[in-house]
Amino acid sequence: MVAQQRKTIDAGRNPLPFSNDGGCPVNSDMGRAIRGGEADMRWIWIGTVGVGLAAVAGLLGWGASPTPWVRSAEFPPAEQPTVERLVSPPSVSAEDLPPVSPAYRAAVNRFLDRLQARGFDRTWQGVLFVDARGRELAVHQPTLMLPAASVTKLATSLAALETWEPNHRFTTKIYATGELREDVLYGDLIVAGDGDPYFVWEDSFELGSQIGALGIRHIAGDFQVVTPFYMNFYPNLSTSAELLRWGMHESLWPLEARHQFQQWASDRANVRAPAVSFSGGIQTLAALPPEAQPLFEHPSRSLTEILKALNTYSNNVMADMLANRLGGISVLSDKVSPYLPAREMQVVTASGLGRDNRFSARAVVAILQALDERAAAGGLSLHDWLPVSGIDPGTLSNRNVPHGIAAKTGTLNSVTTLAGTLPDGTYFVLLNQGWDIYAVRQLQSQLLREMLQVSVDLNSPQAHASP
Repeated sequence: MVAQQRKTIDAGRNPLPFSNDGGCPVNSDMGRAIRGGEADMRWIWIGTVGVGLAAVAGLLGWGASPTPWVRSAEFPPAEQPTVERLVSPPSVSAEDLPPVSPAYRAAVNRFLDRLQARGFDRTWQGVLFVDARGRELAVHQPTLMLPAASVTKLATSLAALETWEPNHRFTTKIYATGELREDVLYGDLIVAGDGDPYFVWEDSFELGSQIGALGIRHIAGDFQVVTPFYMNFYPNLSTSAELLRWGMHESLWPLEARHQFQQWASDRANVRAPAVSFSGGIQTLAALPPEAQPLFEHPSRSLTEILKALNTYSNNVMADMLANRLGGISVLSDKVSPYLPAREMQVVTASGLGRDNRFSARAVVAILQALDERAAAGGLSLHDWLPVSGIDPGTLSNRNVPHGIAAKTGTLNSVTTLAGTLPDGTYFVLLNQGWDIYAVRQLQSQLLREMLQVSVDLNSPQAHASP
């Protein structure tokens, strides 16, 4: 007999987990993805003068979601290649590269001077710009390990891509016991999760519709859900199971689900609202019952779509779910470490919550390079996994970052980080410490504009004209 545990949902709980960048994910399809933006950063601003609870939560690591039990033996770590990443690619000799313009270094010095003028200690700042050919354009304390905040999600993304291909889809499987007579299943309906971190209302509509298409309108037995299963970014199995039951019957929908169904159905012809009912209760299981018979499978969005949402909206819960599916933080670290300089990364949470997640700027560049190589191998680019300023919504949209930059944001109390690529392919990492988060963001954006202008000036016809 499979051990079973009956639980009920706390319907009063707010299902919208905040990111440490101020983004607030909500159940939605890829078109709307997860409600993001940095409007909620006003709480961190308030926290800087002593009354902001969100800032304190970020500092102490509160809000880290509990994670369901996962049998790590099911997810053995993949064999790791021995790969060495260097700031300069070994295939390119330094003598073959043109000298680096001092204008890049001058721009970074001005940035550090501006930080210092606002009272921020320049010795606690990490800055690194490396062009696509591996040349260090400008550098300040590249090996100093500093809090990375949600830039940590770049490591989580790389670990996921070390485990699965970009087109990988997590598969939620539907089973049944008993027999179907007319439109009643005289048995149990079973949903076996695969750790899909982006299973939302629309997925529950799809499941309900497919069950109805099989001629099943009512289940005389129980509704059983097997871990690992998440819905609407809830890490709790019982809560997710209850939400799924709601999603499969229109009479149980909250207002948000009704809104989502209208948009979901607008893209589909002749769609009827699902109406699958149950006589029994909800059971959460640790393993699939042996008598279960397969009905159908429901694939998730692709890993590329999942990572794009994760990094665009900086969804902490999604990051934790991916880490659980990988097998835990130690497995995540083991998958990323071969790409990095020794002892320049410390991962405590997959989301980046807490100041103990520390990286050197050099380590973050190595992660970006590894992600870029993986993207190119699959016919993709970093733009497929990171938000792009001026194009995508989310935490980058309100930062006034120059157009066309693909980057991951990070914010904790007194920590403001940004890492990504400029339109010319230059990798950059800004690991900055300072209590005035909005001021630091403005200075970061100003630095990026100046670095882009240096590149434009150096590549202008006048720069290459003969004297």
